Amino acid sequence: MHKKNFSRFVFAIVMVLLFLSSSDPLLAEGQGWFNNALNLTIDKDFYLTVKSQTRSHDISFQDPFVYILEGGLGCKLPKSFFIAVNYRRQTSKSKDRQIDENRLILDAGWKTKINKTFNFDWRFRSDIRRFEQGTDVNHLRFRLYIRLTANIKIGELNLKPFIAEEPFWDTKYEAFSQNRLYLGSSVPLGEKVEFVISYLRQDLKDKDTNHIIYTGFNLKF
Repeated sequence: MHKKNFSRFVFAIVMVLLFLSSSDPLLAEGQGWFNNALNLTIDKDFYLTVKSQTRSHDISFQDPFVYILEGGLGCKLPKSFFIAVNYRRQTSKSKDRQIDENRLILDAGWKTKINKTFNFDWRFRSDIRRFEQGTDVNHLRFRLYIRLTANIKIGELNLKPFIAEEPFWDTKYEAFSQNRLYLGSSVPLGEKVEFVISYLRQDLKDKDTNHIIYTGFNLKF
């Protein structure tokens, strides 16, 4: 993709976010999540993933309060299925305490091409969550991620807009604890790099809804 087109795209996105943050009180009080992912192919069947994420209390990505580092091994299965095992270290900070979490993640999923424009994929994730120093209750969490992606081209600008839904079920509550709705796009910057930006609505059990700007880079080698 031409650098000038990408620069214009990023500039337009920034202007939209600044306008929304000044005019929409919900988004002005929202969060900014910065997520980067690296996918390394070992061979035709196996791959490694490394992810980092920082969550901040505002969309300018200032005042971070959650730090995440995750890595694991994935395996491609026949008929476009996959399985993966990951470990996550997560630290959450507030004014009066810090929560350190070690998480074992088991993933399984599938993807398919619907036609020349649309793709569909889903992922089922099981999280074994263990907290240090009794800062929270150890429990299991189950997540189902469903996504529809499109491939479109505007001039020399390639876009991959998507919409996704992700409900969470926790043994801590014995009920659905949250739901996430994603609406955004990835922008290929080359064969191995893409930039992702999206709006994320997070509805939490017995808590206020979070309005989040979710962005970052995906690298594949």
